[in-house]
Amino acid sequence: MLSSIGARGSLPLNFWPISPVEWLVFLRYNICSYNHASSCTGELVVGNLKTFFKAVSCFLLGLFFIMAGGKKLLGQEAQIDSFFRWGYPLWFLYLIGAIELVGGICLLIPQVRFFAVLVLSATMVGAFMTHLRAGEMAAVPVPLVLLVLLLILAWTMRRPPGKTPSGTGSPG
Repeated sequence: MLSSIGARGSLPLNFWPISPVEWLVFLRYNICSYNHASSCTGELVVGNLKTFFKAVSCFLLGLFFIMAGGKKLLGQEAQIDSFFRWGYPLWFLYLIGAIELVGGICLLIPQVRFFAVLVLSATMVGAFMTHLRAGEMAAVPVPLVLLVLLLILAWTMRRPPGKTPSGTGSPG
């Protein structure tokens, strides 16, 4: 019984998370072994960091837009007041909420992610212009930062020139 008790309590030692050094070794191994590569080249690391950035950004942006759209669809009083102050009708609150909620969900689905980025980018341009027109300078950076993140995400989704979806390099 005593041999199964770990130094941090009554659970076995193998229950506790691995150390930060072990995480770094794990991440390096997985980044370098992507696509069954035998060595870690600069191109491979950049490609994997791009993939990692894309996955994390889609998840975080998707979560943000799901929560923001949910607040609008639930008709929170602050949201309703803001839309009326800006001169928008109530149905527009629900439309924007639905766009943000569906767009956030679509950011999590690779097949429709690019369309979600386009629609949400257009929505953020509208939000930026609304805050600017209303003189809410403290709120202007939020849609602007989200727009920049969405545009960076769209840039990571582009294909290099001459590449086709099949990866053959020839259009036909």
